[in-house]
Amino acid sequence: VAVAVGFIALAGVAAETGVIMLIYLDHAWEEIQAKRRAENKEPGVADLYEAIMEGAVERVRPKMMTVVAIMAGLLPILWGTGTGSEVMSRIAAPMVGGMISSTVLTLAGIPAIYGLVKEFERRRRRARCDWPRMHKELLARGIRVGRKRVRRLMQQHGIRAKTQHKFVVTTDSRHSPAGGPGPGTATFQS
Repeated sequence: VAVAVGFIALAGVAAETGVIMLIYLDHAWEEIQAKRRAENKEPGVADLYEAIMEGAVERVRPKMMTVVAIMAGLLPILWGTGTGSEVMSRIAAPMVGGMISSTVLTLAGIPAIYGLVKEFERRRRRARCDWPRMHKELLARGIRVGRKRVRRLMQQHGIRAKTQHKFVVTTDSRHSPAGGPGPGTATFQS
């Protein structure tokens, strides 16, 4: 029972420091995004990693101060020999070991996982945003092409990001009434 109490206390401290790390990472990422928007640029992978480094570095000193303070309080309890020390050492033992692994996880693991998740979200959002924009532009030019055809063309040409590729529309005015833009084809250029 005493060891379970130690694990519960450790889980509370680890969850708190992990959430605070995520707050700092989010804050740094939002600052970089705002800076890139002010420059009329889209934030990239390098900006994401810069934000992760900035946010994680801000948390090193507070995390280390927390760990040192908790360890300084738990080590005398762990090594104590007085009355009731058997129970108290069982509570302190998982907390001492857990604080070490929690520190490594908070300072290295959480920023790495945060970077992977944000990069996945960024790629997914960019891929999802591309085909509707291209479909609307084709319809605005008078070219009737289905959404599935636009998606298929994008997949054939490996297009995912709207800033990496542009598409060219060729129209044939011979087949349209009054010489306006007629049926055409959409092709993509790198």
